[in-house]
Amino acid sequence: MKNFDLGRFGHVLRLDVQQNRRRYLKYLAACYLACLLVELLVFYKPSRHGADLVAAMLHTAANSFIAIQFWAMLAGASALFENLNTKGGRQAELTLPATNAEKFLSRYLLSTVGFLALFLTGFVAADLTRMAVFPMLGHSFPSAVPVVFETLFGRSDSLITINGEAVSRALYVQVHLVATLSMILTHACYLVGSALLRKNAFVLTSLALFVLAVAAGWVTVELAGARFELFTSVDDTWQLACLNAVLFVLIVGCYWLTWRRFTRIQVIGRKWWRP
Repeated sequence: MKNFDLGRFGHVLRLDVQQNRRRYLKYLAACYLACLLVELLVFYKPSRHGADLVAAMLHTAANSFIAIQFWAMLAGASALFENLNTKGGRQAELTLPATNAEKFLSRYLLSTVGFLALFLTGFVAADLTRMAVFPMLGHSFPSAVPVVFETLFGRSDSLITINGEAVSRALYVQVHLVATLSMILTHACYLVGSALLRKNAFVLTSLALFVLAVAAGWVTVELAGARFELFTSVDDTWQLACLNAVLFVLIVGCYWLTWRRFTRIQVIGRKWWRP
């Protein structure tokens, strides 16, 4: 089996969901409880009834939900190799009648699109719970779902400004591309963490990235003598382009390493991958 087959891929995807449904239900419950906690903390404030305050509460809730969504996606990336930590899990994976590409893509989709669907389901369920229960307590607020999507996909009125300063459209695009690639790179780092760490991949990867960020900040500030000023003028566009190129190369490297580890899994040995 060398060619990618959609039917075989669908079978692998369905089998993965069936075998790990309890794990996915636990993640769904965690997303629901986290979103419900945000709903309780943000909206249950009897003294807030003005329209301006309600709008502020919805905005605060939207930012909190987006943060939970981001961390849910990172948790999904850390779960890519989660059930390969045991001999039985690796044996079941290796004996699947499918190509490595089909098995890897199935895992990747479940750890990205699947976890996004789990978060959205938990978020909507928590919002509906709040809208159903709070009116009984005398606190009725509109749904936070539209505000979240408006925050994620809405267009700003000041499309060519950064921190209140006018910039060129090219610089504006480069700045937002840096932010997007940085988030993708963070997700890719958690994929690598899942591939390299057998236990507690999410926690250990988070600690490693925190230490790396502190070290990078110290090198940038102390050794370079000043902070990097990337957003000061139109002349910085080429610097951002170079930074975007570096981020893209790092992302490709992370995905390559994750794929390499996945294709070298073995059942028995001190290490569960072949070097």
